[in-house]
Order: sequence, then structure tokens, then C-alpha cells
Amino acid sequence: MTRRAQDLILVVLALLAAVTTYLAFANVRGAAPTGDEVVANGGGLTPGGGSPTTQDDGDMADDTADPTEAPEGDAETGAAGASLQAARSALAGDDPVTIAVLGDSTSNERSEWVHLWAEMLAEDRPVTISHWNEADGTSYNGPDILSEDGEGSEVTIWSGSVAGATAASTAELLPGIVPERPDFVIYNFGHNSTVDVVADHFDELHSGIKDVYGDLPTIVILQNPQLDDANADVREAVEAWARANGADVIDVAADWPQAAWPWLVDEVHPSQQGQQFWAETVAAALR
Repeated sequence: MTRRAQDLILVVLALLAAVTTYLAFANVRGAAPTGDEVVANGGGLTPGGGSPTTQDDGDMADDTADPTEAPEGDAETGAAGASLQAARSALAGDDPVTIAVLGDSTSNERSEWVHLWAEMLAEDRPVTISHWNEADGTSYNGPDILSEDGEGSEVTIWSGSVAGATAASTAELLPGIVPERPDFVIYNFGHNSTVDVVADHFDELHSGIKDVYGDLPTIVILQNPQLDDANADVREAVEAWARANGADVIDVAADWPQAAWPWLVDEVHPSQQGQQFWAETVAAALR
């Protein structure tokens, strides 16, 4: 073989080596995520270049509720009975109205539905609300004057809700927790009672109020569902008690958007948008 042939073979081999190196490098670059993909993954890499937060569409179907917006409350309460009619008439009339709301930790704070509903009423009428002094346990805090103006009749609300309360434990606080005869009373209990005793608890409170003030128009809240609707049997027992005792119900649970986050902050208590939904539901039922 001549010297020229040897040189030609060496050149061809060098070119083949260069091409092979280039192709190998190009394949490695093609397999790596681009800069956009890295940013989409928050700077982290996942197998296949996908986002760590990517979920199957089916898994997300129940979690797409906007946690910042509550749907308008729906007053699906069925035909209004005598108590609901009496409450609506009182609120629509010209005379001052006194309301007693007795409940538990879903209604004892100013951020919760009773106070939110009072603020709604205050948009067109004078409204004063007093919250039970839970630290003292024997009296009310000073009144919150929400409005002194408006064309509607004056409303006074006694918000006698206590964290951890049952209807029976509230009965022990009578008559102080209902300091004057109300035009109607709202019961908001169930979360702290078991299904076998909840009706007896309501009997104790209802009988105690009757002993002091006689028969009153009575409205019972069917409270929000707990996580995964764990308290459905208690709620059914509360509704049965109401029907058997001539009380009307406002069924907050019926249209509750979701028995989980973002409508609950724990296993029992509604989030802020849940409380707003609750207040709107009560307001719609009593218009």
C-alpha cells in the first residue's frame, strides 16, 4: 500500500470518529429537558420531564372548587311551616324583632354565620347583636351595634352559642342565655351529640324554653356535613325531632358544596367561604 493510500484511510477514519462523537452528543442533548421544562417543574426534574404537580384529570374532578368564592346560599327548605312563616313575617313587619340563636362552635364567633347574617340584615335596618361571654359563662358581652339606620324594623339578636355545646348543656344556662322573650328562636346543634342522645338533648332545651316563655316559633338548622358526611345519622335524627315537635328546618347541609376542604378547615368546622354560604342560606330562607 502506498503512502498516499495510507494517509487517505487515516483521514476517513478520523472523519468517522468525528461524526460518531457528534451524533452521540446530539442524542444526549435531545434527551435532556429544555430550559422551559425545567422552569415548569419549579427547577426540579422528574422522570419524563413532567411537572411534579401533574395529576390525572379524573383525580382532580372533585377538587376544582374555587376556595375564594362561595356559591350563593340556597334556601331549599321545602314548604314553609308556621315557624318559618312567623319569622319571615316578623322580619318583614314594622315592629322591633328579637331573635335568639342558640348553638355551638359553628356559630359563636364574629367570623361565623350568625354574625355574618346579622351584617346582612344591617344593610337596610338597625341591628344589634350580643354574643355570649364564654369566659364568664353567665352573661352576654356588650352589644355590637351593626347599624342604627335603615327602613327595616329594628332587630336584636342574642347569639347564645358556646364552643362544645349541646342543646342539653345550653338548657343549663337558661334563662340567662335567652334574656328576653324572642319573636323566634333558632337551634344550631348536633355536632357534639351522638345519634342516640341528640333528640333527648333537644327535648331538654325545648322544654326549658317553654317553661320560661311558653311556645315560640322554632327553627332548627340542619348543620353542615362533617368530613365525608360522618354525622349524617345525627342530622337525620335532628330533622326527625324537628318534624315531631312542630319546628321548621333550614337545611344548610342539603346544598353544602363539598364535605371536605376547601369548605371545611378540619373534620367539623366550615371554612370562611363555608360560613358565608351558611349565612346566605339562612338569609334566603328567612326572606
